[in-house]
Amino acid sequence: MAGSTLAGATFIGYMVGGGRAYGYDAAVTMENFVTRSTGEVFTRQAAFNNHPLLSLVEHVVWSVTGSADEATMRLAPALFAAAAVGLLTWRVATHWGLTAGVVGGAVLAAHPMLTSERDVRGYTLAVLTVVAIGVAVFDARSPALFAVALAIGVGTHFYVAVAGACLVGVLWRRGELTRVWRLSAAFGFVAGFACYAGMVDQVGRNRGVRVFRPRFPVDAAWEALGGNVVAVVALLALIVVAARPRPSSTAVFVSAGLALGVVGPWLLAPTDLYPRFIFFAAPAVAVAASAGVRRQPRVAVLGVVAAAAMLVPSLGRWTRDDVPNRQLASAAVGRVCGVGFTIEALEWYEPGIIASSDCPTAEILLPTAIPEDTAVARDTWPALCWSVDGGELRGRTSADCP
Repeated sequence: MAGSTLAGATFIGYMVGGGRAYGYDAAVTMENFVTRSTGEVFTRQAAFNNHPLLSLVEHVVWSVTGSADEATMRLAPALFAAAAVGLLTWRVATHWGLTAGVVGGAVLAAHPMLTSERDVRGYTLAVLTVVAIGVAVFDARSPALFAVALAIGVGTHFYVAVAGACLVGVLWRRGELTRVWRLSAAFGFVAGFACYAGMVDQVGRNRGVRVFRPRFPVDAAWEALGGNVVAVVALLALIVVAARPRPSSTAVFVSAGLALGVVGPWLLAPTDLYPRFIFFAAPAVAVAASAGVRRQPRVAVLGVVAAAAMLVPSLGRWTRDDVPNRQLASAAVGRVCGVGFTIEALEWYEPGIIASSDCPTAEILLPTAIPEDTAVARDTWPALCWSVDGGELRGRTSADCP
């Protein structure tokens, strides 16, 4: 009952503001993959916005419903988030009690690595598969569930492989990595990564480029623990309670494995690496919070505080457009030079927009994702900068651009 209730609340909450304009990433996903042929889902990549199996799901939704309406396309990601929360709540409550289960589910539902991706993105499906492979190893002891969930997860976002490898290590450490489990893991990894086979040349296009981000481990840990001071303190306190008088060896092993999943990519320094890629840590944090409540039920209030601290500050933005793509597309039709991320997000709402370096005016949406692009554009073209002031889209001439 608790799992179903939290799942339902998660779905309803995640659909609040479902009709808002697509953000940059979702607009690129819709334009380049969802509304193209099925083959292009598995053969094209654009700014790493193709999460193949999520794109496939949304392509099916689009094909069946005949609609590319924002609310329609956000149904599946919201359902995946609800399923992840419900499954985690149910299994934790079954083993550790109702209070622990509710706290774990609430922490996962409110976690910014999910709530910030309430769009046509693969993160909620990826998190669902991480929860499922955890259940397969720790609870159901099901190689079949592990294989299927791992394949879907890696085929959605390949960072699910971190959680998969960590759990294979758990099986090895427990002496349970039998031939059946090895075959299941091999199938999951191979089938998942096969989803990217048709786009290897595009994924590896910038393989020679390295961008080292000194603060990435700190930023990733901060986001994994809730992204604000109150949430971080509350969740750390729950984790400390869970670890007393001493953490289980399995918990230490899993924590070390997930930490390597953060440090490894950081040291490899790929061109694209963001704290949201560490989404696989969100279920682990939720379970750790549950473990704290299991050890000491009175600290359940800290779980409520953490969930509220993660959720409440963001609620005011849930019904607002991430960027005013629809408004800007209407204002800028037919006379735009692409600057930074602006043009790619606008093409979904106004296909006639020009994305070239040869047009009379550069349109820049402020604040820009890459400030350097604004400076380059101002030196190259007469620029018309757009910003949102009190919900109204307002244009400013080059002289007034930051």
